Amino acid sequence: MAAASGVVTATAPPTYTERVGETDGDWSTSATSASNETNTTLVVRLSSPNPTGADSAAEAQETLVSHAAATQTSVHDYAEQHDGVAVVNSLWLTNAMLVEVDEPSDPTVVTADLTELPAVESVHPNYVYTVELETVTPMGRPSGVRTASGVNVTPGLAAIDAPTAWRESSTQGAGVRVAVLDTGVDATHPDISLHTTDASDPTYPGGWAEFNSIGVELEESTPHDPNGHGTHVSGTVAGSDESGTAIGVAPESTLLVGKVLNDDGSGTFFQIIAGMQWAVESDADVMSMSIGAIGHHPEFIRPVKSAESAGVVVVAAGGNFGPDQSISPGNVFESVSVGAVDDDGTVASFSSSERIETERVWDETAPSTWPETYTVPRVSAPGVDVQSSLPAGEYGEASGTSMATPHVSGTVALMLSAAERPLTPAEVRVILAETATTAEQNQTRAGDGIVNARAATARAASQPDANEPNDEPETATLVEGTPVQGIVSSSTDTDWFRVEANGSPVTVDFERVGGTGTLEASLVATGSAAWSLKHPTVAVESNESVSGTVTFPTGTTFVHVRSGTDGGTGGYELAVRPLDSETNRDEPNDAANEATPLTPGTPVESQIEPSRDVDFYRLDVGASDSVVADMAFSHDRGDLDLVLYDADGVPLDQSVSTSDSERVEYVSDTRQSLYVSVVGFEDSTGPYTLDVTVTSAESRTSDD
Repeated sequence: MAAASGVVTATAPPTYTERVGETDGDWSTSATSASNETNTTLVVRLSSPNPTGADSAAEAQETLVSHAAATQTSVHDYAEQHDGVAVVNSLWLTNAMLVEVDEPSDPTVVTADLTELPAVESVHPNYVYTVELETVTPMGRPSGVRTASGVNVTPGLAAIDAPTAWRESSTQGAGVRVAVLDTGVDATHPDISLHTTDASDPTYPGGWAEFNSIGVELEESTPHDPNGHGTHVSGTVAGSDESGTAIGVAPESTLLVGKVLNDDGSGTFFQIIAGMQWAVESDADVMSMSIGAIGHHPEFIRPVKSAESAGVVVVAAGGNFGPDQSISPGNVFESVSVGAVDDDGTVASFSSSERIETERVWDETAPSTWPETYTVPRVSAPGVDVQSSLPAGEYGEASGTSMATPHVSGTVALMLSAAERPLTPAEVRVILAETATTAEQNQTRAGDGIVNARAATARAASQPDANEPNDEPETATLVEGTPVQGIVSSSTDTDWFRVEANGSPVTVDFERVGGTGTLEASLVATGSAAWSLKHPTVAVESNESVSGTVTFPTGTTFVHVRSGTDGGTGGYELAVRPLDSETNRDEPNDAANEATPLTPGTPVESQIEPSRDVDFYRLDVGASDSVVADMAFSHDRGDLDLVLYDADGVPLDQSVSTSDSERVEYVSDTRQSLYVSVVGFEDSTGPYTLDVTVTSAESRTSDD
C-alpha cells in the first residue's frame, strides 16, 4: 500500500521574489509560483494583532477583521496609483493580500515597493502545492469489527474505542461543526451527510465551498471530488453505517467541506488559507486538514494561531516522510499534529516525526509563547489500511497520516459534544495528550501516544465547573463583563451569579454548550418583590442561546441558573456586561483621526454616551463605489443623526430625521477615505447599529 499521501512537494520559486523578513530556506524546495507568462501574483503579508487577550473567540475574530481592514489601506492605495498593479483578494485570517502584477509594472520593483509600505512584513509568491495522494484500493463493503456491544465498526474506530465513547458519553458528535479542507467530497455517498441550509439547493449553501487559485469562492460550485481523497477523509470524520459498518468517528457531527485543492491535486497558498478562513467564518469548531507542505513554513503560523484565537481546533496531518521530518501546518505548535499507527498500535514506517527545537527551526518567526522544544506528531491514530468512503457510493482502503488525521478530528468532535462547558483548543490538546494510550515506540515517533476516544471524551465531559461552590446567593459568582462558564451537573444543581448594577442598561447573553434538555436562567433583584422584566425567566434548549438588553435596578441583581422542568443538564456560558463595555469598545473615536475602521457588510453595535458624545468611523472606497450607511436605534433616550464626510471634513450627505433609522448615500468619484459620524441630537444618548454597504460600479452594472 503506497503511503506518500496528503502532503506536498514542488520545485523552487522564481528568483525575482526573494522572501522578505524571514529566513526559512526549506520553502525554496517545496513550492512553485502561481504566476503565468503574462502576470505575476504576489502575496503581501501584513502585521497582525495578538488577540489572545480578547474576552471571547468572537471578540478575537472581530479584532483580526478590524485590524486587517485598517492596515490593508496602504496596499490598496499603491495599486490604485500604479498601472498594471491590482489587488485581487485579501484575507483577514492571516492579514494578507494577493496582488497581481502585469505590464508595464516590473514584479521586482513592485515587490521592493510593497515591502516598504506601512505594516507590510513580507512579500512572497502565491506558492502552488501539489498533493501526492495515496493509492486507494477499492473494496466491497467495509469488513468491520463487531464490538462487545454488538456494533459493527471499522478497525480504526475499534482501535480508538469510539463505540465505547458513544455509549458511555451518550454522544456521537451532535452540535459540533467539523470543516474538512481537502480535494472535495461526494455528497451523494450514502454514508456522507453534508450540511446545507437549503436542501433544495445543489450548491449545499453553508456546508460546501470551492476556492480557485486566488482564494475566491466559486459561487455556483456543487460538491464533487475527482480524487476521492476528501471523500475518504470525510467518511472517517462523520460517515454513517449505511453499509452495515460504521465508518465515522462522529457520525452526528455537522460536516462542512471546503475544496482547497484543484482536481489535479494542486492548490495555492491563498486557496488553502481562504478555505481556513471560510471554516472559521462558518463557525466550525474543528478544522481537519489532511494536507501539508514538507518543511517548516512560517506562512502557516499566523492562520493556525488566528483560527485557534477564534476558538477553532486545528487538526493536521504530520506527514508521510518518515523520521526526522514534518510538514506544515501540522508542525505549527498550536496544531494537533497526527501521526499514523497500524491497528496493533505500531507506528507506521512512513509516519513523519520530529523533535523540534523552536529557536533553531523557526528562528525569529516563532511566537514567544512557544516552548523551547516540542514533538511532532502530538498524538497518533490508525492510518494503515483505513476503510472509508469513496466517490460513487464506493468504499476503499488507504494508508497515510491523511487517514489518521480524521480519526482525531472526529474524536475532538466527540469531546466538544460531551463537554458540559466550552473547551478551548489548548484544553483539547492537553486532554488528547493526557488520555492517549502509550505506543510501543518512543515519544518522538508516536507523540504522546495513540488517541483514545473513550478516555478523551470522558475527560472532556468531566471538566469541573470552576465557579463551584455557588449553589446559594451567599456564594454567588461575581460577573463583571468577562463571560463565565458553568455547568448544571444534575437536576438539583443550581448556580448563582451576582451583578452589581448602577441602573444603566446591560446586555445579557446566555448560551448553552452541549448537554440535554432545557436550562432555566432567572433574574432576581434584591429588595424588590417584583422584577421589572416582563419575562425574567427563560428556558434554553441544548446548543441554543438567548440575548437581550435590559436595565437592572441599582444594587445587587442575581442571575440564577438551574435545570428546566424536563431535568436538563449541561454546560453554558453567561455574560452580563454594561452596555457601554459590550458595544462601545471602539472608544475613543470622537474625532476623525481616531475613527474606527469599518468593514462593509459587518454591522457595528455601539452607543452615544452622555455629554454630547460623537462617534467617527472610517471607510476606504474606490472610484465609482456606491456607499450606503444605515443606522438603527431606539428613541427611548432621544434622537440620533448620521453624517457622511470626506477626508477634508466636507459633509457629503446627512440624515437628521425624527424616525428610528437614518440613511446616508454617496457615489465616490475617486479612491478615498470617507468618514461616517453618529451624533446625538442635543443631549440624546443610546445604543445604535451601523451597517455600511459598498457596491462597485461593475457590480451595479452586472445587476442591471
